Amino acid sequence: MDVADNIPRKRARTEQETEELRGIPQNGETRPTPSSANKDASIVRNSQNHSVHPNSVFRVEPSIFGKKPEEDILLTVSDFIWRNISGGKSGAHLEIEGKLGLIIDKQTGDRIRLPVSSETVLTNSGQFRFDSNMTMHLVLKAQHAHFNRILNALVQRPGSRTRYVHTKEVDHYYQQGSQKIRVSADQKSGQVKEVLIKQRIADLEVHLPNSHLDFRISINLEIPAQRPPKDSPSRFRRQKDRLSYSHEAFRVDLTQVRQYNDRDVETDLTHEVEVEFIRATELLAEKEKRQNQQQNNFADYVDIFLNNLRYLSRKAIPHNVG
Repeated sequence: MDVADNIPRKRARTEQETEELRGIPQNGETRPTPSSANKDASIVRNSQNHSVHPNSVFRVEPSIFGKKPEEDILLTVSDFIWRNISGGKSGAHLEIEGKLGLIIDKQTGDRIRLPVSSETVLTNSGQFRFDSNMTMHLVLKAQHAHFNRILNALVQRPGSRTRYVHTKEVDHYYQQGSQKIRVSADQKSGQVKEVLIKQRIADLEVHLPNSHLDFRISINLEIPAQRPPKDSPSRFRRQKDRLSYSHEAFRVDLTQVRQYNDRDVETDLTHEVEVEFIRATELLAEKEKRQNQQQNNFADYVDIFLNNLRYLSRKAIPHNVG
């Protein structure tokens, strides 16, 4: 007997097994081609680079879906801004700003205490009020001066892109019917810089329990108006001493405001800190791109806006309220 007759013979491959070895999809299965696989790997690498600390050696996909979901607060604030900005009236200036301050419980008079341990967007139904005055709850001007030192240090860094401007203006307010007209002029020369009516669109409060300050985001329209006659009496005036720190698309303003009544008696002194879009029209342009399903930076602008407010809130010195 031939020895070869005792050697077990291999079973012939079925047609399905042959196709599987060749990489032919079975039963509707889809497999990436080499080019698409390389593309997917590139996407994963890019998403990893954006989802980990730049000094980290941790290299994993940000989720089972291969991408990182947007943070809830970013989605909420983006939606708020999205719904409340538009081109407005012809010549109107869109203002998007965030003010630092405290969210106060109207019943207790103290800063709110909520059962939350991270930043939270509030639905304010009237039980809270926002106080942006840096003087009322802190010793003298300590908070304002503290931010002044921090921001000055940023300006003085080598290669800094932060620019500093110091302005002094006076605002006169006139009542014409139901409208309040503001006439702003240079405090030294008296030259009128703008005449407008400020129309409030919407506000959104954000509580930061791990920081010393909260913030409120406001959207307004500043509508050009006719200057009242020179003999018109103003209801009150505000002298503004402002330190402005501009960085790319945003500006941080530290403003001391002295208010005087119609008898020229000082009635109030406040200090405010706010972050503002320098050119809010850029955000309108990004919104239009997004509406047309084009690549856009709408969420990125909002994210940087929030980052500026967060950093200032976290760097604030402790207050003595609540």
